[in-house]
Amino acid sequence: MIPVEPTNPARKTIYGLEHFKSRREWVPDSARQHCIVCTKKFFLGGGKHHCRRCGDVVCSSCAPFVAAHLPIVGRTKVRVCHSCRVRDEAMPVAMFLSDRSSSEDEEAEDELMKKCELMLLSPSRAVMERI
Repeated sequence: MIPVEPTNPARKTIYGLEHFKSRREWVPDSARQHCIVCTKKFFLGGGKHHCRRCGDVVCSSCAPFVAAHLPIVGRTKVRVCHSCRVRDEAMPVAMFLSDRSSSEDEEAEDELMKKCELMLLSPSRAVMERI
């Protein structure tokens, strides 16, 4: 498979937590021996990264850092694979902008905060805190 570059580099999509898969939804590292975008073989010692958008395993060349705005953290950079970026560029810009009412915004923000806290906690710690 040939890596696909985003078609509109001038478009600066800012991702939010609602656009990402949680760690529980990520494809396990052990499930992939090759990058799903370029099919480059992974070797011992790393090189595997998770696309925060689709959760699949990709190489660093196929998942560059992109801008994101996350609760608590604020503006940061996360990895999103070329395939997801191309798909996202085909979506209307409004998909990445808020057009909700303020009460919906508050509910969405509460939900995002919960997701963010779960993502930041290790799985074992999250389980311990629920007990």
